[in-house]
Amino acid sequence: VPHPYSRIIAVADGYDALRANRPGRAGLGAEDVLDVLRQEAGRRYDPLIVDHMEAMARDHLQLDRPAQTLTAALEQRLDA
Repeated sequence: VPHPYSRIIAVADGYDALRANRPGRAGLGAEDVLDVLRQEAGRRYDPLIVDHMEAMARDHLQLDRPAQTLTAALEQRLDA
């Protein structure tokens, strides 16, 4: 089982990679990146981490959902 921090880093790295401009392609918009992360949740990325990343991104971008603390959610999941 991957360490919780490595799962967080994987989602954050995926978000950053998809947002960044690369040679030959422009970076995706925030909503498009969140769509990709949701599509890959459960396969490439931990669904819980993706949910919290989306909530934090929406909060940071002042979109429609407030963020919860990721640390509290991870602690609950690990205690279960």
